Amino acid sequence: MPCPVCETPTAKVHGYHGRTVTNVPVDAPQVVVRLCVRRLVCPVLECGRQTFREQIPGLLERHQRRTIRLAGQMSQVARELCGRADARLTGLLAVPVSCGTALRHLRCLPLPKAPVPRVTGVDDFALRRRHCYATIITDAETGRRLAV
Repeated sequence: MPCPVCETPTAKVHGYHGRTVTNVPVDAPQVVVRLCVRRLVCPVLECGRQTFREQIPGLLERHQRRTIRLAGQMSQVARELCGRADARLTGLLAVPVSCGTALRHLRCLPLPKAPVPRVTGVDDFALRRRHCYATIITDAETGRRLAV
């Protein structure tokens, strides 16, 4: 395994560390995976990281308690449902999460790439006469709303 800071490969084991993660359920019960990962020593003395834990590519990322596959599925459900409905559905799918966790998964998703408009339109309007006003910015060619 290479050191995450200096990228020097090492095989010197310092110890072992247990990790517990949740995986995609096969049937009704929740699937929990218990892993034993090695704690390795960096051979470079000047490196800022003396020891580090090995990462399992394709299965886990750093500090995750769910596998990459399960996190991807939860993000897709969060994209479709959001909040409380997402929490209810994932509870039925044997992966219970709170609505706060569902919203956190939604916030972690990358935003879709929006093309930069060539021509913009700006309009002011009143939500309540003489009390509350707003401005809308649109793409003049497609009529798509950009901001309010």
